Amino acid sequence: MRKKIIYKCCKCKRQLPRKKLRKLREGYYCLSCQAKKRKENRLKLRDLLIKDGLMKKRRTKEELPKIKPTKEKQKKLNKKQVKKKLRTLFISKDEKNVLYQTFKNKGLTSQQSNERIKKLCLQMEIVKEKLNNENLGEKEMNEKFLEEYNKLIEKATK
Repeated sequence: MRKKIIYKCCKCKRQLPRKKLRKLREGYYCLSCQAKKRKENRLKLRDLLIKDGLMKKRRTKEELPKIKPTKEKQKKLNKKQVKKKLRTLFISKDEKNVLYQTFKNKGLTSQQSNERIKKLCLQMEIVKEKLNNENLGEKEMNEKFLEEYNKLIEKATK
């Protein structure tokens, strides 16, 4: 039978069989010492690259800018949900998506539905300019804008 040859780790001096050791340039190292040695070598190499200007220094968690948590994906809105929301003087993306889907369901192509949405947006901009010229309060402007918006949507979806 063959005898197991036992080697010593060069760093921690533990005696282990050859299978448990790895050979590096300087000698044999156990797995834990090898991992430490590799980590030290990587850090030395990183420092040299940073000094030469070939690599940027990593920022710590404190140095990194604080990122606001991303918003959850917005759910698909129905026509009723869009109308119930408080309105401002523009057509939102969600409303445009709802209009797009209604036009697609009626059998229009994507180009035709996009053109109709653009026309609606232009008409709403004209309405917005008229309301701004009337010098009304915000609530009154929003109410009138909502009325005009509903009228235009009804005409477009018929």
